[in-house]
Amino acid sequence: MNLTGMSDLLSFMKQYWPTLYLHSASVANFTCKICNLLGVDEIHQSKMMEGAFLHDVGKMLVSREIIEKKLPLTDKEWEELKKHTKYGVTLVSDRVGDESLLEIIRYHHERWDGKGYEGLMGSIIPLSARIVALADALDAMISPR
Repeated sequence: MNLTGMSDLLSFMKQYWPTLYLHSASVANFTCKICNLLGVDEIHQSKMMEGAFLHDVGKMLVSREIIEKKLPLTDKEWEELKKHTKYGVTLVSDRVGDESLLEIIRYHHERWDGKGYEGLMGSIIPLSARIVALADALDAMISPR
């Protein structure tokens, strides 16, 4: 794995958008705790934490006006926001290219009932993406908006 590529992305995120970086760090922390509770081995846990740190990196390519908008998003704005998973996959695959990280980034907004961004459902959603999605939801519940 090209750690320089990943650390470059995280450094840029920290400088460009500190609140996104802090959110990503919090999601990584929750991911670690969930993995510990589930008994996930260290190697997979480490990969999931890396994916958690990068899960929203694609938001750096979405207009901040859309992401920080207080009013409900228009259909067009919502469609643009949903592209952050694809943007993230592109950013990370160009630098790191680890498929397990790309799955987390691409599928962390999937839902068990199939109503997520890509429409995957149930156990078809990679476990790592489900764990990061739970960590993301936990962070959203405790963070001021």
